[in-house]
Amino acid sequence: MNKKFRYFIFSSLLLLISLFFSFALVLGVGEIYYYSTHRINYKNELQKPTIFSKSTFLFDHMIGSAFDYHEYLPFRLIPGQYRIGFRKEKKITINSLGYRGKEFKQEKGDQLRVLFIGDSCTYGYGVDNEYTIPRLVEKELCAEFPDIEVINAGFHGFTPQHYDLYLRMEGYALKPNVVIMVIYPGNDFEDFMYSIVEKTGKDGRPEIIDGLFYYDEGKNYYKTLPLFLYHIPVLDRSYLWYIMLKTLHEYRFRNLHPDSPTSVERRAFVEKPVNDILRDTAERNIALQAWVVVGKNFIEKRKARADPLSIRELADHMLLLEILSKAGVSFVDFADNLQMHNPKEICSFGEHLDEIHINEKGNAIVAKVGSEKLRVLLRKNRSRIF
Repeated sequence: MNKKFRYFIFSSLLLLISLFFSFALVLGVGEIYYYSTHRINYKNELQKPTIFSKSTFLFDHMIGSAFDYHEYLPFRLIPGQYRIGFRKEKKITINSLGYRGKEFKQEKGDQLRVLFIGDSCTYGYGVDNEYTIPRLVEKELCAEFPDIEVINAGFHGFTPQHYDLYLRMEGYALKPNVVIMVIYPGNDFEDFMYSIVEKTGKDGRPEIIDGLFYYDEGKNYYKTLPLFLYHIPVLDRSYLWYIMLKTLHEYRFRNLHPDSPTSVERRAFVEKPVNDILRDTAERNIALQAWVVVGKNFIEKRKARADPLSIRELADHMLLLEILSKAGVSFVDFADNLQMHNPKEICSFGEHLDEIHINEKGNAIVAKVGSEKLRVLLRKNRSRIF
């Protein structure tokens, strides 16, 4: 082995070692910074933060709630959690049945039961247990309806397609008197990544809906990245490594699905499940009301019609109102109520997904206005639903 070749081997090894330790140093500093600024305090040992443990994924860090792979939905909340939320002193309680909020019995008694279905806006992203929309509505109505029980069936990233499946599999079994379907037009027309229908019934309605995000050993990761990348020792618990994989995953997914959904697909994505829910609730003698809640992007950019994102969100908002009107669904549109306020007062800022959500004050506005509409519905249908 000549001297030049030995020098080349030595230099190459030195370079590899330097790159390895540089990468480890950057990763270590990044992890220390992340965990020092994104603390989650735990009441017990339940589901401590791990990104790729077999039962939880990144929402554990970002939202403060652990999620689990589900047999017919992309994911569900793990029952029995109590946490202090992401970066903020917000209490997050998931009851023994897997719903946010206080405990309730699955079997319904003589109480008036209102079931809220929705996504993270309904769940109450970034707010305390006492300031979620369902909880505030219960407080507003309990004086007139002391036996009212409001259930929060809000789950992150879900759309009317998920609501329909959830109701058929679980929601209707709770025997609600009223179903409030909260729809957020900012992304409910676009969450196709959470809505991969893997199995349909004879009636053509979904029986299993899967997604492409946040699984540890979930089969959907096979579609984009090799599974071993998620099981590299040490790195499999690294937030920054996860972000790198997530970015690569999204890049590959966009290349697998380069075309954005057409207007016809966007309409069908929401219109069909809305019509199915309307028919099912009518058959079960359940009153149905849709609440249209907008977020920070819509409130801030509603007047900036030259912005492509604003144009799309405004179009989706109008499309949703058209769909609800055409279907004959009773609905409440909160856009004007929220638009009257400064976004900095009613919206969350600077915390990842907070960017699209309204805060405690925004939720209180929705609950106040919505409760009055719901109160009218309850009085009008008292003999039918009580």
